[in-house]
Amino acid sequence: MDPGHQRRRQGSLLSGHTPQKNQKVAIVMRDSLYPGKTVSLIREAFEAEEEVQEQTSPLPLTGLPSNSAPSLKSSPIDYSTWIFQKPSTFGGTVIDAMFPMPSQMFFIWQAYVENIDPFLKIIHVPSITEALMTKGCRLAIMEPAMRALLSCIAFAAIASLTEEEVRLNYSVDKKTLSLRFRAGAEAALARADFMNTTGLMTIQAFTIFLSVLQCEESPRFIWSLTGILIRLAVSLGLHKDGSQFKGISPFEIEIRRRVWWHICFLDARTGDSHFHDAQIPETLFDTRYPSNVDDTDIDPHMGEPVLPREGPTDMSICLVRCRIWRMVRAMRTASQHANADNTVDGRPLLEHSLDAVREFRESLVSPHQSCWPGNSEQDSFLRIMTDVVASRVELMAYYQERLSGTFDPAAQEDLFNVAIKVVDLAYKLGRSPSMSRWAWITQGFLQWQPLIIILGYICAVPWGACSEKAWSTVGRCIDTMPEGIKHEPLWQPLQRLLSRTYQHRISSTAGEATQRYRQHTLTVPTAACEPPLEPQITPPYSEEARPVASNPPHVGGEVGQWACGPMDITSSANGADYDWLADAQEADFRQWLIW
Repeated sequence: MDPGHQRRRQGSLLSGHTPQKNQKVAIVMRDSLYPGKTVSLIREAFEAEEEVQEQTSPLPLTGLPSNSAPSLKSSPIDYSTWIFQKPSTFGGTVIDAMFPMPSQMFFIWQAYVENIDPFLKIIHVPSITEALMTKGCRLAIMEPAMRALLSCIAFAAIASLTEEEVRLNYSVDKKTLSLRFRAGAEAALARADFMNTTGLMTIQAFTIFLSVLQCEESPRFIWSLTGILIRLAVSLGLHKDGSQFKGISPFEIEIRRRVWWHICFLDARTGDSHFHDAQIPETLFDTRYPSNVDDTDIDPHMGEPVLPREGPTDMSICLVRCRIWRMVRAMRTASQHANADNTVDGRPLLEHSLDAVREFRESLVSPHQSCWPGNSEQDSFLRIMTDVVASRVELMAYYQERLSGTFDPAAQEDLFNVAIKVVDLAYKLGRSPSMSRWAWITQGFLQWQPLIIILGYICAVPWGACSEKAWSTVGRCIDTMPEGIKHEPLWQPLQRLLSRTYQHRISSTAGEATQRYRQHTLTVPTAACEPPLEPQITPPYSEEARPVASNPPHVGGEVGQWACGPMDITSSANGADYDWLADAQEADFRQWLIW
């Protein structure tokens, strides 16, 4: 039987959707999470409790209480209900109904372990599995911290499922279920008094919640809440390596390291583009990398520090992200301390930075350090993801060179090609059906800087086949972005470049393109062998106020023979001086981490 079909069928049974409702169903679920164990007669074990819950709960699956935690379009008053109210105000049957039912929790937990945990390795899977088995997945009887953790796990798991999987297993649309579980997670965090917490488990719950919430909320909102998370983590001393403290077990030391580094990742990704200097500095902490071990190598009762393994482990992804974080910070530091001639230790800064990226790439595929050598879908996803991140770091290196005033115009085509690669690969990550379970990682993240580089390039050269293909790439990316992106500050400089580039395209390909522009539709042809794509993009100007396309930006030479480039545009379509860098710089090219 197909593994995906089997997993969906198990989830359907666990959700209570059985052919004969009153018949006791024996379910035996065996997988890699429970080696040597069987979980049998789940429905029989939970049947009585769920009947009581269905009779007493006033909250249907498809609804939310009027005083629930905020939905996707909440007002500031809604947000205050879980951030500022007292924990005692969150309780009762209505709030409990926002949590998953016990029979649903096993399927949710399995989805979390498969789809979320490899990329968000801050919990010890065997310990949580044991807690679920001991408590029978009944969140209502668990202590507040564990309830908060499992509620946030449920919210994260649903975010990783497809619409089809959610409808099959819960008979409701994904948005409705996500809203319900989000409200439950927020209520559980409030009941755990997360704003005053001194417990590591509550910090774990809050970290998971924010890591997945970025799929739904604006970067600024997540960044603001991440500031609270950082303060809470520092108050627990997570910025200091646990080996410095007495009375902390080797197991807790490992978990503390995992949590702190994932907070660093979250801060780097969601950092507000106008306040990049407010991110966690390296001087703030001395927490070591987590050990390269599997979850089965550690347990809460171990008395000695664990010995790291060689080769791929459960922590491989986390450790690669640690190295990326360090590499980006090192490049920023080198840029700040470069000599007047833009050299570091006698070498050009750009060469120094590109060599660092090259060495990083090579280390990932070396025979002794390969992190994902297999051919599984997850290994393929990880290789592409790492390639995207490394390519973005290359773009940062080029941009730092541009700021120094020593940028070689001959390298602008290389810059353009790297930007195209980033956008293409990122699109593949988010749209490939075989990788849909991990698409949550890239949701809500638009490739601002690469898009601006692409538009700046094709806006400055004679329009041709290369420009048309690049325009297709931009259109495909814009067409799939979430609607809320248009409310972000960075949309404005991107919108200006879209307008100017399209004016250039209109003047070069008159006729049908002009007519479609007047109809507020941009035709973006795709590469050969791909179906036609016509994304609906609202023009940046009203029909009355939009500038009339006349002459294209002044350029010299052919593509690849630059007389001027995207960073040197001297004339715009309407005749006024146009500084491409002024638009681009608003996107803050120092904010690079997607992962």
